[in-house]
Amino acid sequence: MRVTAIALAFVFAIAGCGSKSSDEQSTRTPRSSPKIAVKYGPVPTAADLDALIIGVLSRNVDDDERLSLIEDGEAFRANIPDLFKAVSENPKGKFKVVDPVLDNHDGTITATFRLDKDGSGTNIQTALVHFIWLDNRWKIARNDMCALMQRANYHSQACG
Repeated sequence: MRVTAIALAFVFAIAGCGSKSSDEQSTRTPRSSPKIAVKYGPVPTAADLDALIIGVLSRNVDDDERLSLIEDGEAFRANIPDLFKAVSENPKGKFKVVDPVLDNHDGTITATFRLDKDGSGTNIQTALVHFIWLDNRWKIARNDMCALMQRANYHSQACG
């Protein structure tokens, strides 16, 4: 069992994420954005994004590295204890990033996460998460981190 996967309960279950069909359907339509030329790294696979999320949620990663995986991550430093509280409150939770991973052609990508908060397989929720190419790596978009935290009833100074 991935202990870090459980922390995604912080991200989803608390978030009251949408239904599987509506969220998955919306991944087929990238966010609208101006057509600009952006150079960025290769679009990661769902497994690559799993590894990124594990890095954010893992107790085995130091805080500086964890925060470097989030857009403007330093602003979330005070929320690290909340993250681990969420992990401990959801010890059986599991998550998985699923295909498709969509290139929005603007230096962002969109992926669908599935969360099984209690590990039973009976109440799987999904959520869309955007990643942005910054500092030569893919990072979880700040706005998505804030939205997930707010739905989880966690307040962050980083989110205003």
